[in-house]
Amino acid sequence: MHTFAVEYIFSKEVFEATGGFVEFPLAWGSDDATWVKFAGNHNISIIKPAKVKWRLSDQNISGITNANGETKTNALLLYGKWITDHFKSHPEIEKLKTSMCNFILQQVKGYLGIISVKQALKLYTAGIKIWGFSPVPVLRIFISR
Repeated sequence: MHTFAVEYIFSKEVFEATGGFVEFPLAWGSDDATWVKFAGNHNISIIKPAKVKWRLSDQNISGITNANGETKTNALLLYGKWITDHFKSHPEIEKLKTSMCNFILQQVKGYLGIISVKQALKLYTAGIKIWGFSPVPVLRIFISR
């Protein structure tokens, strides 16, 4: 599901009771983590068709995919850790870890393009800490270029 922050509505009570937004550098991933946190053990409802318009432009960080690549990468690694920690008791946590790993690597490839050996090593090390296994797909970044 592809969504934007402007599509979510939540009460002030939920915002205050849960401690507000989850913070990551550049707020990258903060919206998605926040909706998960606000939902708690409940579902998130959607209304179709959306009555909100969102313009993607080069004036915001979402529109400039290769800007702030290192910071976005760090934020995504923190986001991946937050998600896997949040769902650590979920019966399908291993599937989630694999999905998060693949998602983050795909995003990082878009931000950084061809990455250095140092960046690959950082991702590899962070992946072991976050997911508990080697994120071997990092090699795809080099192979597919």
